[in-house]
Amino acid sequence: MPLMYATLKGLSIGDDEFISYAFKVACKQSGAEIKGRKDCHFVPQGYSAVMLIAESHAAIHTWPEHGYAKVVFYTCAKDGEQQIEKFCSVWKAFGFKVEQKNVVEI
Repeated sequence: MPLMYATLKGLSIGDDEFISYAFKVACKQSGAEIKGRKDCHFVPQGYSAVMLIAESHAAIHTWPEHGYAKVVFYTCAKDGEQQIEKFCSVWKAFGFKVEQKNVVEI
């Protein structure tokens, strides 16, 4: 089962609403079956969310004061590698750089 973790960088890291929307789109476009979601907005800044998917989970944590976010996508789907690529391509389409991307088999 592949687990992907990466760093996201982009001008919109501090825009919680935009990040929330992009996270939802990335999970949907990956082909994962969304089962639930939990969001947390921090004061004065920062955002975290976990998406429960039928195949496992995805998560994002932002650090706007440092200009980056971390994402995790873990799946047991047969096409897991393809799901990961689709997940990452959405972030790129929204203008983010996907850096330090690592995929490991668990």
